Amino acid sequence: MMPEIPPDPGIPRRQYEEAVSLMREGHYEEALPILTRLWAISPLPPFGLTRGRCLVALGRYVEAAETLESVEHRANEQGSRWASIHDVAAHEKEEARAKIVTLVLGSGGFDGVTATLDGNPIALGVVRHDPGRAVVVLSRGGWSTREDVVLAPGETRPFVFAYPGPDTRPRKVPWYTWVTGAGAVAGLATFGAIELVAAHDDRHALHTPAIFALSTGVVLAVATTVIVVTAKER
Repeated sequence: MMPEIPPDPGIPRRQYEEAVSLMREGHYEEALPILTRLWAISPLPPFGLTRGRCLVALGRYVEAAETLESVEHRANEQGSRWASIHDVAAHEKEEARAKIVTLVLGSGGFDGVTATLDGNPIALGVVRHDPGRAVVVLSRGGWSTREDVVLAPGETRPFVFAYPGPDTRPRKVPWYTWVTGAGAVAGLATFGAIELVAAHDDRHALHTPAIFALSTGVVLAVATTVIVVTAKER
């Protein structure tokens, strides 16, 4: 049953009755723009309550709950005149809220993760969504986790960014890897330089500085390899 409105010449009654008639015939998509316009230009509780019910019929529970909450507050401000509508709006608001889906969008512990919901950018965290189909995409550095799901009324669904597999996940190599690698190159280069300088004296003997440089280079090269392999396996 739709709420009645008082016989006030300043109230666009004809448009309201047209919207109510469309809803009774099941034409909610056509009724909604009329009710939205009425609620904007003349925010009477009956207009808001009917708009909220139209949104519920369309499965748009997030908007419906917001509209019904506004109706509740406005009816409360106007005292006993709209007391019955206040109670109805409060009850139907809770019914709409019970069907709203809660999405929890997480970064998976990574920095720089961005998200889109149904193609629209959105911040990570808790997001409200209507039941039905939803497309969630979490992205970072060229990688994306995409889920195309059907959400049940009232459910809570987590979505967490994750790389496709352990072999494709980029790993950070520690800064000291570059130091040991550079040391290995320098040691081996020093060995070669010493041997070239001393080549005209004795072609068949390794000199002490060269041995030291070679040993240092080999040790640092092995250390660099161990660090890189360890980092990739973590």
